[in-house]
Amino acid sequence: MLNQMQLKKDVEDVQKLVKDFMAVGDIDHWEERIIYLMEVEEKLKNVGERAELYSTREKVFPSFTLLRHGRKC
Repeated sequence: MLNQMQLKKDVEDVQKLVKDFMAVGDIDHWEERIIYLMEVEEKLKNVGERAELYSTREKVFPSFTLLRHGRKC
C-alpha cells in the first residue's frame, strides 16, 4: 500500500513538473528548458514503469489485491 501511495505522490509531482514547464515559455532559456525536460522525461519513464509493475501484480495476484483493500474475493 505504501508503494501505491508513493506512486500516486510521484505522479502528482510529475504532473506539477509538466504544468510548471508549460508555464515557462521563455525561449531564450532553451538550455535550462531542455535539461528540465530531460528530468521530467526520466521521472515519467520511472513512474510509468512502476505503474506497469503494479498493474501486472494486480493481474497476477488479484485475490491478494482485493484482500489488501479490505474486500472479499
